[in-house]
Amino acid sequence: MMHEVFICYASSDKSVAAAVCDTLESRQIGCWIAPRDVLPGVQWAESIVDAIDSSRAIVLVLSANSNISPQVIREVGRAAGKGIPIIPLRIDEVIPSKSMDYFISSHHFLDVLTPPLEKHLKRLADTVQQILSQKGAPPKVVEEAEAEEKAKREAEEARKAKEAEEKAKREAKEAELAAKEREERKAKEKEKKKAAEVIPKVALCPKCGTELRPKAIFCHKCGARISQSEKTKEAEEEAKKKAAGVVPKVALCPKCGTELRPKAIFCHRCGTRISQSEKAK
Repeated sequence: MMHEVFICYASSDKSVAAAVCDTLESRQIGCWIAPRDVLPGVQWAESIVDAIDSSRAIVLVLSANSNISPQVIREVGRAAGKGIPIIPLRIDEVIPSKSMDYFISSHHFLDVLTPPLEKHLKRLADTVQQILSQKGAPPKVVEEAEAEEKAKREAEEARKAKEAEEKAKREAKEAELAAKEREERKAKEKEKKKAAEVIPKVALCPKCGTELRPKAIFCHKCGARISQSEKTKEAEEEAKKKAAGVVPKVALCPKCGTELRPKAIFCHRCGTRISQSEKAK
């Protein structure tokens, strides 16, 4: 018969453990109990581990001896770690030790402190049957399912981490290209600004159009008074025209080649009279 219940006990409580085994197996509940079910040639510890892992419930015979038994505490700890239900059957008036209490503090105890023993074992068998009747996969199946789910989660986390790393690389590359483009634009603008011709502001007389001398108050040709606003306005307009590539026509003296002032009648250098036809040329 395949076992469903592992009976955990100290060697000094062997008679009670055997009674528990007989009662459960009379109800067709398979039990694993040492040393009866340890196969010849198999290490004791290995048999214990395999038996606990494949059980659906653990019956702990809790006594003064099992309460401090390192072997019993290890077996109970293994079962608790696997999530297997533990049914403590207390046969002595004993408080669980700290090591034992760590694993069974949340479990309900069945006290077997008053005779007859058979009455308490019947209640134990009913409890075990109730636990086993609940639908649930065997511990090994649960463990395998949990391991598979864990592997899936780890694979998903690895995939997300890889995507995040690739995204970070793309963003870093894009930021690098953007910074490079900004630097190139700045360099071009700097070169363009450096290469641009610096055009001095030139003020013209608003009346006769003669180019005014720096800080002039009156036009040296027609005598018109020049306001600062007029000078600034004329200078800005002239600068705009030059910046736009509009180069004003320049008249030269036909005799000495000197650049003539706007609307000049005589060359201010050699005194030659300038005709309108000459100025147009």
